[in-house]
Amino acid sequence: MSYSRTTRRDEMGNRDRDRGRGRGRERGRRLRRTCVAHGVLVAVAVVVAVVVAAWWRRRTTRRVDDIVVAIASTIASSASREDVTAWLAYHRRVGVGRFYIHVDGALPRAMMRVVRARDVRAFDGRRARAEASKLERHPSLTPYTTSTCGARALFVRQTLFLERALIEARADGVHWLAHVDIDELMYPSARRAFDVRATLADVPRNVTRVIFPNHEAVPERANADVARGCVFRSTTLFKRNPAHVDAGAYRKFSKLASNGHSNYFLAYANGKSAVRVNVSGVRPHGAHRFKTAFGREITHNEAAILHFPFVDAARALRRVRRCDCPPDAVANCSMLGFDIELRQHADAGTVDFEKFFKERVEAKLALTRMLCKAGLYVRNHAPMLVLKNE
Repeated sequence: MSYSRTTRRDEMGNRDRDRGRGRGRERGRRLRRTCVAHGVLVAVAVVVAVVVAAWWRRRTTRRVDDIVVAIASTIASSASREDVTAWLAYHRRVGVGRFYIHVDGALPRAMMRVVRARDVRAFDGRRARAEASKLERHPSLTPYTTSTCGARALFVRQTLFLERALIEARADGVHWLAHVDIDELMYPSARRAFDVRATLADVPRNVTRVIFPNHEAVPERANADVARGCVFRSTTLFKRNPAHVDAGAYRKFSKLASNGHSNYFLAYANGKSAVRVNVSGVRPHGAHRFKTAFGREITHNEAAILHFPFVDAARALRRVRRCDCPPDAVANCSMLGFDIELRQHADAGTVDFEKFFKERVEAKLALTRMLCKAGLYVRNHAPMLVLKNE
């Protein structure tokens, strides 16, 4: 009796175990099917996301060839024909499609042929000087309106002309406008192509202003050929902007790189800006910046402005002579402390001026090697190579 009961219990236990194993196998099969289904769904979702992202990128990002970049600039009537021709040729090669040039005075006939190219629009600066009422829109310019010559007066004329250039650029369908002087070159980043359109095509849609930090040209020797020829082809050494230099190296070597001057750069150090033309509320904010009603401003970590302010003694002396103020009024006309220093040595005579320039401005070989290794100096042959066949 007891034996049969035990047997039945064992048989029932075996059946329960078999049913449990069957249920476990079924749960395992369902789990595997569920995992496979989820994996397929995830894979499909990833593919769809990639396709949608690519479609959205194509829709929101203009092709490089579709972007129109323009430059606004102010040139003096005494500007070198070789420099202006090379300046235009270089920027055409790097993707600039239109130029708005404010002619500060009456240009010689030979120069007029240069600025009458199809992609160049020249404006008479003498008419702009008469538009004094515009100064009411720029209270920030009031401190600079007391002088009639020198850098302060030029700063005012450049700002007023940028308003005109923005109007013309908007009418011409320009997408980006930059203010670049005749002694400056735009250096686009070379990640995709050596083209300023490619540089600006990579800018996010919510960014309306891009700052290009400036690198300042450093003369290496007194060379008469530099004074007669094109500076863009002969100068390859540049002092890098602090925005592109390692902070530790800058703190360690900046005083040495200043060569006894009070500032790291002899000229300005805040770079130049490019702006989206069709955004709301765009207007110039001085000669170096723009303002917009919305959107962010970024500083580009690769692209730059190559600035050639003091590349040889002869050009520096001509820069000083453009200001006819008496010695005690130079500070009222100039915005740079180095301009005042140049004026003092220019008044002492040409020989003293050239000696000062050689000692305090031209680079020294040993110092150049050290600062290049530290990253404060850099060799840049791009302008020379771009203009090689021009």
